[in-house]
Amino acid sequence: MTGMADGGFRPAYNVQFASDVGGRVIVGVDVVVADSDAGLMAPMAVQLVARAGRAPAEYLVDGGFA
Repeated sequence: MTGMADGGFRPAYNVQFASDVGGRVIVGVDVVVADSDAGLMAPMAVQLVARAGRAPAEYLVDGGFA
């Protein structure tokens, strides 16, 4: 159960995926128990480096993710 913005508690899952825009392929996936994706950019960046052996040249993310 996760604390929600309205003060209640409910199950909450947050799914993120990263894709290579040029190749149109998904290169990273993560599912966490959280009501927000705030702060989840760093774990995704670590996953991308582990999978590809290097960091992407650029990231395009929404403001809440970073």
